[in-house]
Amino acid sequence: MTVTFYSAAYGAGTIHYQWYLSDGFSPTTPVAGQTSQNLSFTTVGSQNGNFYQLIVTNQYGATTGAVAQLNVVAGPPLFFVDLNASDAFAIGHIMRFHVSVGGTAPFTYVWKKDGVTIVNDYRTSGAQSDTLVIGYANTPDSGNYQVVVSNGQGTTPSTIDAVTVSASAGGSASFNPSGTGWTLQGTAAPPPMGANRLELTSGLGNTARSAFLNTKQNAAVFNASFDYIDTSGAGGADGATFCIQNDTRAAAAVGGGGGSLGYSGITPSVALAINIYNPNTMGIGFLQNGALPAAGAGAYSVINPPINIGGNTDPIHITLSYSGNTLVTTFKDLVTLGTFTTNRTVDIPGIVGGSTAYFGFTGADGGVASTQVISNFTMSPPPVTLGRQLVGNSLILTWPSSTDALLKSTPSLNPPVIWSDVTAPFSVTNGQARVVVSPLNGNQFYRLEVYP
Repeated sequence: MTVTFYSAAYGAGTIHYQWYLSDGFSPTTPVAGQTSQNLSFTTVGSQNGNFYQLIVTNQYGATTGAVAQLNVVAGPPLFFVDLNASDAFAIGHIMRFHVSVGGTAPFTYVWKKDGVTIVNDYRTSGAQSDTLVIGYANTPDSGNYQVVVSNGQGTTPSTIDAVTVSASAGGSASFNPSGTGWTLQGTAAPPPMGANRLELTSGLGNTARSAFLNTKQNAAVFNASFDYIDTSGAGGADGATFCIQNDTRAAAAVGGGGGSLGYSGITPSVALAINIYNPNTMGIGFLQNGALPAAGAGAYSVINPPINIGGNTDPIHITLSYSGNTLVTTFKDLVTLGTFTTNRTVDIPGIVGGSTAYFGFTGADGGVASTQVISNFTMSPPPVTLGRQLVGNSLILTWPSSTDALLKSTPSLNPPVIWSDVTAPFSVTNGQARVVVSPLNGNQFYRLEVYP
């Protein structure tokens, strides 16, 4: 297999690179032809245990890099990265399965669904490689997936991945007095949910609460907005999060109180955190997998000015827009009209382990009490545009690959209109799903059915 050791160097003038074999302490023999920033080559069993070092030079001198050791695993295939035991995908999502194996190369891969060998077709690629991609999934794609890897030493099957494809839940429920569509967990009294209103803390102290939608939403592309207000004003504690998670407790997940914001231990997850406790720095943070930053100055990012979170009773309107691994978050003080926006690159489906997840809120206070209220919560998928380009006698159709969507076509718009799946070749390039219809032949109409 191919192995790559990566490096990074900077300095004045022209930088030169030379990789060396090493005795584990110092460079010994130059590696022929390896004069690039990164060392990359195809391994053989005899290289097991080799040490490598990089020497970087410019007009001012030379610097020697750290020692890197290569461990070559020989023999029958073994899995460094195996399949999951189960996966859930929304209709229209692009399914991707990947394994990484060690052993004696070369390897052959045979992907199977329910024991039947998968073959490449207009929406399936990689059926004989380490990565299987299936474009815009539909319910018949549910089943048990497995890859069998072979080499000259033997054959090894992967874990069987039980895959379920279903309609994305979509259509988030609004706050309501009966809590319909939500699961509320944690400190119960007083009733935390009313008409268009969720109380994450109620001035009680030592509270930890969560409220998650009962049905999973699209975690790959979404818009969400809500209003946050700390009615206790300056001096309250501790804070709240907007949380996306696939914890085994599902919609009943809740974390600890106090500085844990009702979020600690919820994993896998990502969260936008709002901290209102001044000793831990009033501001915002982006958290993962139930972990909290160390307490003290710098634990959260200050956004005052223009947004004084935790410093007054002004309602703050918060919007989150996520697509193509970019999360854009905007805060607006509805009294002063001050606005703060931040962009963050984050693979939310990769972190939470799927293209759908539970969305909701957590909140807590501790020895210092507060009343924190969420209102006007809405969720919706961003608008999706079906791009088109005519190149010669070919039509290229594109849309964001993070969108759960099915491409359909029909030869006539006269009733009754019958829409069918487009069977032209499908691929993914630079975050765009791409279908090429060629050659064009007669009238044909296309539409993208987008699932929330």
